[in-house]
Amino acid sequence: MVKVVRLNWPRRRALSGSCDGTLKLWDLDAESSCIRSLHGHQDEVWSADVDWARSRALSGSADCTLRYWSLQSGDCMATLHGHTSGVSAVSLGKGGRAASSSWDRTLRLWDLEKQECLTILMHGSSVTTMSVDWEHGKALCGSPQAMKLWDFNRQTCEHSLAGHLCDSIEVSGSSTPVSVGHNECVTSLVMNSPDYLYPEADA
Repeated sequence: MVKVVRLNWPRRRALSGSCDGTLKLWDLDAESSCIRSLHGHQDEVWSADVDWARSRALSGSADCTLRYWSLQSGDCMATLHGHTSGVSAVSLGKGGRAASSSWDRTLRLWDLEKQECLTILMHGSSVTTMSVDWEHGKALCGSPQAMKLWDFNRQTCEHSLAGHLCDSIEVSGSSTPVSVGHNECVTSLVMNSPDYLYPEADA
């Protein structure tokens, strides 16, 4: 079962992560053409992010690790340890930085070159999804009953958004209020600009 996909249409490339513990790089111009498989994770791949310009990928797995890949060679360039439960979301930033969230109730900031954890943020509950705005140093994380907005630079939680039943989430660009509610666990979030947040529906 495919758990995560990332698409770059101009390059006609896609990356997928699967329950079999592998990631696969695809050529979309050739039907069913797998360019290469990336092996290393010991359990399901739950999350992935890609820097297509640099041909780099970051993956998170149920095996509690992150792996940093070269898409050109298929080599694993770094394996990051620290989470004590599955890695639910990953994000590649600039300057060799990365972020991850986990069911172990933490967010972590990483230095990919040094292969070390820079910061651990205690979320308080299992983190099921995460969206990062690197330009502004913000991360929005979802858990079964709430969302939290984190400031990476200050290493503080700016807002805790407790769940109430509704069908929408909305962000205003002026004073940045957020209205949120879901009938089930929050499973994914998309930040398209500093002003707007687009949620994906509950399962």
